[in-house]
Amino acid sequence: MSASALGAGLAAVLAVACAAAGRAPHPAADPRPGPDRHLRHSGGPWARALASAGVEGDPRRWGRAAVGSVVLAALLAGVRGGPLGAAAVALVVTASFALALRVGRGRGPRRADALLPDLLEHVARALRSGRDLPGALGEAGATVGGAHGHEAAAVVARVERGATLVAALRPWPEAHPRAAVGLAVAGLEVAAEAGGARARALDGIAATLRARAVVADETRALATQARASAAVMVALPVVVAALGSAADPRLARTLLGTPVGLACVAVAGVLDGVGAWWMHRVVDGAAVR
Repeated sequence: MSASALGAGLAAVLAVACAAAGRAPHPAADPRPGPDRHLRHSGGPWARALASAGVEGDPRRWGRAAVGSVVLAALLAGVRGGPLGAAAVALVVTASFALALRVGRGRGPRRADALLPDLLEHVARALRSGRDLPGALGEAGATVGGAHGHEAAAVVARVERGATLVAALRPWPEAHPRAAVGLAVAGLEVAAEAGGARARALDGIAATLRARAVVADETRALATQARASAAVMVALPVVVAALGSAADPRLARTLLGTPVGLACVAVAGVLDGVGAWWMHRVVDGAAVR
């Protein structure tokens, strides 16, 4: 099998996988309004991984870019190392994409939750101006936008269809099961049921969320140096191999064109991936504590 044929086969397989992962269900299957439906049905595992990593844009476009990168790398490697070299490089590039998404997991939800204090403060200001709570929530969601702005619009839509405000709020933390979202929604539920100084209470919750976010940001900043060191250690073998192959083509032929070289590449890739995963676990565990 030629390197071109192998590259074409890899392209076909990856294109089908990304298309299936990025395809959204039919809109009629979800009765919730447009923005909320978009959040609920953001696609398959590929689209959800991109959203979790904070990667914006069409998941299918990113899928095509990933497929193109894998195929191009496989074709270039196939020139030196033949079909086996092309397959090995394709697997390494694919694993690199997966590792990057894994490392960036949670960045998107953190960005969304950072807007929760703004949303609550908008609600408080609207309440002080005389708006009712559903109207204030809808106005705040339209102003703030983002994932929680869409959820606020969905809450208002459910209230307009006849649901109570407390019942309409319940799907929100179910869709985003995080502590910040639970605290914000709990404050809105208390404001809906208890009344009283609702604006002051919501301002207090917004201040609490901001204080928690500051502590979390400081913790992540303290772990930045460790993450940078881990990234350098993971990337160093790949960079050294690439530079050595560019300086001496015999190295590339040995690594990608012989069974012993391919075995070395495979073992090194596995060990590098395991090391990256382990260091990520250690750094994240220290950051959480």
